Amino acid sequence: MELYNGFWQSIVKRCFHSVTSPLFIKCTDALCAEPLKKKKRLDPAIIKQREERKKRRLEKQIRRLEKNVRQFKPISECEIPLEIINNRKLNQISFRLKLLVL
Repeated sequence: MELYNGFWQSIVKRCFHSVTSPLFIKCTDALCAEPLKKKKRLDPAIIKQREERKKRRLEKQIRRLEKNVRQFKPISECEIPLEIINNRKLNQISFRLKLLVL
């Protein structure tokens, strides 16, 4: 039973109470704090390899972008053939005639 009461007391102690201080704020204890792990030292050769890989990857991307900088469309694709333009005009005229007849 004592363990049970101690558990609830610790829970209540950790809770955020805002009634006691004049600013209505009470700081609680730091919970579950652990010391930070030490960073592992890496071999300088491994670090250099990683940097070289990154550098090569970036250079490859730059080359690919420079290669495909701007690929122009052929002029024949940009121009509309005269047959289509004439067909469109004929269709418009025939549509107007149908409207007039109705």
